[in-house]
Amino acid sequence: MFFLPITSRQEGFSRLQVLTAVFVIAAIGAILFAFNLSNSFNITNPLKKTPPKRIAILTASDLQLTAVDGIYAGLAELGYKEGVNVIFNVQNPKGDRELTKKMATEIAASKPDLIVPVSTTATKAVQEAVKGTNIPVVFVDVGTVSELGILDLQRPTGNITGVGTDSTNVAGKRMEILKEIIPAAKTFGILVNPKHVSYEEIKKVHEEAADGLNITVRFYNLTSKEELMQVLQTIAKENPDGVMTTTESLLSANAETIAKALVQAKIPSIDFNEEKGVNAGYLVFYGAQRFDTGKQGARLISKVLKNESPNKIPVEFSTKLRLDINATLAKSMGVTIPQSILRRANKIL
Repeated sequence: MFFLPITSRQEGFSRLQVLTAVFVIAAIGAILFAFNLSNSFNITNPLKKTPPKRIAILTASDLQLTAVDGIYAGLAELGYKEGVNVIFNVQNPKGDRELTKKMATEIAASKPDLIVPVSTTATKAVQEAVKGTNIPVVFVDVGTVSELGILDLQRPTGNITGVGTDSTNVAGKRMEILKEIIPAAKTFGILVNPKHVSYEEIKKVHEEAADGLNITVRFYNLTSKEELMQVLQTIAKENPDGVMTTTESLLSANAETIAKALVQAKIPSIDFNEEKGVNAGYLVFYGAQRFDTGKQGARLISKVLKNESPNKIPVEFSTKLRLDINATLAKSMGVTIPQSILRRANKIL
């Protein structure tokens, strides 16, 4: 009797199994490919890429550009790339308050995915411009957060959150430092722009700090560059024991001129602006580091870009304050910087 070899039947069955396995693997591969494709393209239109998020940035002047650089750096570290998943539109009115308002209105009308105002002035303008819209706002480098009308910093209303430097309230600490350097001081001059959105708050903080230090303050109002030389001549004539600057783009834009006049009058000074500060000729700088503040803001920006609601993101404050001392200038002016100050300094010229 003749029998068909069992091996040939087994081989045929194995080929079928192999073909089945190949088909299953190919099907799984196709499913995985489709899944990855859906994450890279719109599900409704697989041929169209997800558009980059449009971020509009509004500064008040050149003063805030260091903070903008910090925003760029922080977002880059978080995986955002210009032209790929984000597009930036930066507007800089260069200290023109009316232009700041106009730019804020135009930005809101363009309906970006997010607006990032940098400074108190820019943020106030944006708040007004976005009324009646649902455009989220993340502010950065706001010196007087209280001016924004946010009642609960943990759950801010108005589709807004951000990072403040609280530089107005830090003014009290600046006054303490200047008093420590000049212990016999009785009068401090305060350079301020009465048109600043935080003018009343700035006055209040300086007056309260002065009361605690037994100091008399004189406010020297400066509203335009044309007034500058007259104001500086008045300061030199009245000769206060020290001079403090306040958060104001007009003052920063003329920092070198102001600092030079104070040096000539041998009046010690303390500035609020890291980008100018001792490099411009002031004796001392104490305040927030804008670049780091920008990077801090980038974290909140990223959260909003991932569709987290701003009113669920608590307002933060800049965590890094810096103290710079121009020891060379102090020596030329006959001012002795106490060791207690020098030991706390981040930078000594």
